[in-house]
Amino acid sequence: MFKKLLSLSVLSIAATLTCFSQINIGIQTAPSTSNASHWCLSDKVNDDYIKTLEALKNNANPIKGSNNAFIKELQKMTSYLPDPSSFGTGTVKASVRTIPIVVHVVHNPANPDENVSDAVILDMISYLNQTFRATNSNISNVRPAFIGDTADTHIEFCLASKDPAGAGTTGITRTSTAEDYYDPDTETNKMKDDGTGGKTGWPATDYLNVWICNISNGAGFGTAGYAYLPTPGMHGSDIDGLVLDYDIGLGSNSTTATHEIGHYMGLRHTWGSSESCSNDDGFLDTPECGGPNYFCPTSANSCGTPDGDQIENFMDYADCAYMYTNDQSDYMNNILSTERSSLLNSDGCEPVAPPVTDFSASPVQVVVNGNAQFTDLSTGIPSGWAWNISPGTHSYINGTTSSSQNPKVQFTATGFYNVTLTASNTLGSDDEVKVSYIEIVVAPSCAGGIFCEDFDGGLPATWSTSTSGTSYTWEYTTTGPTGAYAGVFGGSYNFTTEANGYMMFDSDANCTGNNQDAYLNTPAIDCSSNPAVLLEYEQRFATWYDSTFVYVSNDGSTWDKYVVNASYADGSSTVSPDPELISIDITATAGSQSTVFIRWNFWSPTGAFGGQEGCAYAWMIDDVFLIEPPQYDAAAISTLQEYSLIPFIQSDPIDVKVQVDNTGWDNVTNLSAEVIVYDALFTQVFTGATNTVASLASGASTTLTVPGGFTPSDTGTYYHEYIISIAEADEVTSNDTIYSSYWVNDTIYARDNSNTIISSLSAGNTQIYLTPFTIQSTDNLNSISAYISPNTVGDNVQFVVYSMSGGLPNTQIATSGTYSITAADTTAGSIFLTLAINGGPLTLTTGDYAVGVSDQNGSGDVGMVYTSDFYTANTAFIDIGGGWF
Repeated sequence: MFKKLLSLSVLSIAATLTCFSQINIGIQTAPSTSNASHWCLSDKVNDDYIKTLEALKNNANPIKGSNNAFIKELQKMTSYLPDPSSFGTGTVKASVRTIPIVVHVVHNPANPDENVSDAVILDMISYLNQTFRATNSNISNVRPAFIGDTADTHIEFCLASKDPAGAGTTGITRTSTAEDYYDPDTETNKMKDDGTGGKTGWPATDYLNVWICNISNGAGFGTAGYAYLPTPGMHGSDIDGLVLDYDIGLGSNSTTATHEIGHYMGLRHTWGSSESCSNDDGFLDTPECGGPNYFCPTSANSCGTPDGDQIENFMDYADCAYMYTNDQSDYMNNILSTERSSLLNSDGCEPVAPPVTDFSASPVQVVVNGNAQFTDLSTGIPSGWAWNISPGTHSYINGTTSSSQNPKVQFTATGFYNVTLTASNTLGSDDEVKVSYIEIVVAPSCAGGIFCEDFDGGLPATWSTSTSGTSYTWEYTTTGPTGAYAGVFGGSYNFTTEANGYMMFDSDANCTGNNQDAYLNTPAIDCSSNPAVLLEYEQRFATWYDSTFVYVSNDGSTWDKYVVNASYADGSSTVSPDPELISIDITATAGSQSTVFIRWNFWSPTGAFGGQEGCAYAWMIDDVFLIEPPQYDAAAISTLQEYSLIPFIQSDPIDVKVQVDNTGWDNVTNLSAEVIVYDALFTQVFTGATNTVASLASGASTTLTVPGGFTPSDTGTYYHEYIISIAEADEVTSNDTIYSSYWVNDTIYARDNSNTIISSLSAGNTQIYLTPFTIQSTDNLNSISAYISPNTVGDNVQFVVYSMSGGLPNTQIATSGTYSITAADTTAGSIFLTLAINGGPLTLTTGDYAVGVSDQNGSGDVGMVYTSDFYTANTAFIDIGGGWF
């Protein structure tokens, strides 16, 4: 299968548009005192189920007693499971066994956040596999007393690739509901049935069903999830599986699903069946525990055991859960071999087609000798991976190789690197090529530049720290943060001079809810001989409810503010790359000035974020440099290509344009670009030159264009290479070249991104979403195709065509047939829809038009599904000439 070549700039745009963050209970959200016992509701739902069994067994009504009776029932419940001592140790995990998962997203359209993205679900599956295989990076935070007890369970999970009927599937279903939320106490299983406003699960003998829905009522605390134990009659029943809250039950590195699957596989909480030291969970390698722990109390010792409470265990409530034990692993594997053995015979993880390959890397800009983590994002259950990275000045590290699924790669030379991944399974293979995807840059040397500081041995005497409203200050460290959520960084701080220490504001360790407004200050720096100044430094930072700024002054009293990490008031927990190189042009304040002061400000003041402030993670900086930017540097920023799929008749000619910025501090002259076009075999088919810009000022941008464009001679794939040149000696040549690609075909005209020019063009009860396109040669429009997200059964969808005037839609000139959304469509979550033009074909003469999707019912809940800036099968927008894909 052919794949587009993607440039670094385009990839960055795509990542910005598709990133999604969730509040993460496993990392930062702490349950309030009154709701702490509801973090996991598994004890209650299993107790209710056992009461039903007891009632049936004794032909009596379920017990409705006091708290004492409740505890007795929990004790009865445990007798329905095999005793841990009945299993031998280490008997059944020699090979890896995989459990198919199907995720049912049950969401109310009135609260779009409930319809969690595929990315969030994929992240959940990825972290499940890390935690069950003991490859989670924070497992290194397990205290020495328990390191020997940590276990690789040899259990893995996959999103189902085959549905119960044998057809291909993403392993994700989506169902809209009218339920505001499901009360977990009284509506425990309501989300699990088509007839009660939910989604009926797939056969629980073959799949682990996971329902994601609203069980917290958006409160930000309360029930994060629950699951049923493998008690009699449960396995294979229509209520068997996990329920996770859309909000507090998900998020980056959340352990909620890991905890609940522990219950699903028969594990109890570490404190056993009741909160006392006399009721243990039955495992010798989990010390007795008197009850749940919250936050990360490393000194907790509720039962006086030699090593204290095992707060690192996934079956506790502590926020520093990193591990399962060997005994817990043996127990789960034996449950999988007995009560839940039917899962091992499921074909839900078998591929039904070759993979569709995709991948990502973090970071994509790396300091020389630094590294990047590559992540396979392929669908279709690949079983083999082959990475090819060029040039060859790199190596695979941390035990990974070119055939690893998720390798880690160290780069030893500067420049741009092309990356190819070929993923394969028993049915075939597919490859993804990303051109100039990784950029390797040189970290400034402390031997040169205007000023540098690497904090070798501590905070220099000429530097200072200061605060406003708090006693907490920046500190020197060689070990990183110490707060309850230090694990969010994975214990990794790969600064260039990490070994000799760095500066840190440890917000989490100072988590008292107090005002946090702390400064790290440089001495006066002489920049009088430097007309332009860049501030560069390396950082590690994780967002929460906080902001970070850099302030610059040339007199010590008037300060200009530069936002480093955007103002985070949303409770997201995104972690920066390791490390992240920050570069700020401070010329406006510091250029040619003799007394330049710089300060780093961690800002989370009382009242700023509605009571959430003062408990963020940490901000670490190292290797601070002030350097003079190059005098002459013209950088190719992006190619200005509107379409990724073009009918041959509309390709005469194709515009050839590139955006260029002057990133030096002086004007550049005679700026132009050479453009080389290659065909699919990389044979050169065209060479052209753009117009010349006589002079471009520092910081300015311009567009260079090849007069007359390029006219393909045939259908096929084409690649453009743009090479920038200036009259002066360009001091940074690594940014002088950029690439683009597109596919010239017979009939299809596609603009894949769904950015709308009119986001809501109302006409009565109709909402219309439009995007523009240009017709260069008279053509006939037969049908329109779009990939849409339907939410309301009975909603009517129609495609429309408008003429354009003055850059805006003018007159509606055509409509398609109307399609009524079905229940099956809403369950699928998205559909690829092709509708013929009424009275078609419609003749379109040369000019500009807008095409779009019209939500006839005016509910506004039909949207375009956007997957990539480049053509991908079944994501095209416009169909000309009758073809579709």
